[in-house]
Amino acid sequence: MPIALNIVSVVLLLLIIVQDFRYRTIYWWLCPLLAVLFIVKDLLFTADKNFLLTGWLVNILVATIQLLVVWMYTLLRRKSTERNFLKSFGLGDVLCLYALCFLTQPYLFVILCCVSYVVALIAVLIFPTKFKTIPLAGWISAGGLLLIIYELPWVVTCGSIYHLH
Repeated sequence: MPIALNIVSVVLLLLIIVQDFRYRTIYWWLCPLLAVLFIVKDLLFTADKNFLLTGWLVNILVATIQLLVVWMYTLLRRKSTERNFLKSFGLGDVLCLYALCFLTQPYLFVILCCVSYVVALIAVLIFPTKFKTIPLAGWISAGGLLLIIYELPWVVTCGSIYHLH
């Protein structure tokens, strides 16, 4: 069962990656579906529910702070009176970030976000003509995909999804 849930997670993340890099948009409903899948997987195969809840809440707080800081930076950089948050970010980027809050514990989530942001910015700087906008959902999903692939052997041998704590 945990392997099947991980396979479905991999397929959904691959869909998000392909859509974001190819079309620069993703189906919004993939992210809530992915979040529900991660939540169900963790609730079914993790004994300490308080540990899970605490990790999820910390990840949501970290994601919110990251988005607010980047949005404030964007407002200052553009010197704009336009205060629309979704003018700075795509809805898919925001939903994907919050969906991945349920993937892992906070320290890995912070590493996932930081590495994804840096890789995305480097890619945009190296290939400015290819990326007019940053495919953030694609890069974050690629990082989440790597985490799931990393944990698959552990799931097969031990049966535990939430082994990294």
